Amino acid sequence: MKTNFLFLVLFLSACGSKNAPVEENETVFIEEIKLYQLQETDKIHIDYVQYLEETDEYALPLKWKEGIDVFNWYDSIAGKLKDVIHSNELDYTRYKIPDSLIPQFFDVSTFSNVKLYSGENAHCGAGEFQRFEHIDQNIDPMPVAVYKLKRKKEKARYAVAGLESVLPELGSVFLPESQLNALVKKKLPPNYKEDRSLGVLIQGKQFYAIQGYEADGFDIYSKLFIEEYGTLNEVHKNEEYWYYCSLDILPIYQNEQPLLLVDYCKAETDWFQSGVLIFEDGKYVDWHNR
Repeated sequence: MKTNFLFLVLFLSACGSKNAPVEENETVFIEEIKLYQLQETDKIHIDYVQYLEETDEYALPLKWKEGIDVFNWYDSIAGKLKDVIHSNELDYTRYKIPDSLIPQFFDVSTFSNVKLYSGENAHCGAGEFQRFEHIDQNIDPMPVAVYKLKRKKEKARYAVAGLESVLPELGSVFLPESQLNALVKKKLPPNYKEDRSLGVLIQGKQFYAIQGYEADGFDIYSKLFIEEYGTLNEVHKNEEYWYYCSLDILPIYQNEQPLLLVDYCKAETDWFQSGVLIFEDGKYVDWHNR
């Protein structure tokens, strides 16, 4: 594993916590840590996980095989599954997927060495595979791989599959509302109303998702900026009415910038999707997990 030393700015009383804002005049100190550098040979899969309270397990969405007819799964296969793991009419029904169906629809070649991490990038433990399931829920039904945590540290938020190394713990914190609001006023066009903007600090870098909607219509403004050394640059934008619902900065680096795990939601709908952004040629681009 190739590693590189970078410096992490840690804020007193907010260290490692995504729930604590950065105070404007806090004292800072520097700590040296190792950061994982993405390798060309890495074959990994990253996504959010869903906690299944009734069985104390975690569900990791499966990866579709390239070129597969996704609608065929939902229209012809998922509705005929019979082996119920759990059913709750108010929430969802969980069906076991026969192993024989997996190679037809899904690419699980990277679904080994699954490790789960918290929202603060703390390693929660290794996932022990249990079964494949289809979770039939009102919003975002999905086929998943289900895991038990071999040991528990705290609640997991996302999983990294296919990577033997345990990632370093790299905390991030929300930026103060006053700082975010000032940038919203500066960047949002005058005929737009602010909505769901985000601001996160990590490694001394400030990430801002500035978002709004046109006051007299449904046009969406949703752009991602990064501020380094006093310079603010636009590094990504959403198209077709998508918002950044959440933004998690991962301790995996490419071209001196971290990978971003993003949960998107589409305006005026119940549509959600997740994705990983990777930094290339001065911009963040959608990255299909290797």
